[in-house]
Amino acid sequence: MNQLELANAIAQELQIGGYEADRFLKVTLEKIISVVTSNQPVELQGFGTFAMRPNAPRMGTSPATGEPFNVPARWSAFFKIDKAFKERVEAVPLDQSRTF
Repeated sequence: MNQLELANAIAQELQIGGYEADRFLKVTLEKIISVVTSNQPVELQGFGTFAMRPNAPRMGTSPATGEPFNVPARWSAFFKIDKAFKERVEAVPLDQSRTF
């Protein structure tokens, strides 16, 4: 499901216009990004937590030349799934015919 399909599903579920649902989704996502990039987690009960965490500087190796190089410290975004969400995912039967 892409963003447009999600907005349309929200519009149908809430019986609102597609434009309003798309705007709601965009504003929600932008607010999550804004809060997380101010180094505050966004905790959505039953869904999960969006947050940032630091990555320490490290040495990397160029795959082309094999030479080492410095990888600087940086922030990375991460998502920790909520227990209720995880339990619902784990309850879905594994379809052996589906490839990953």
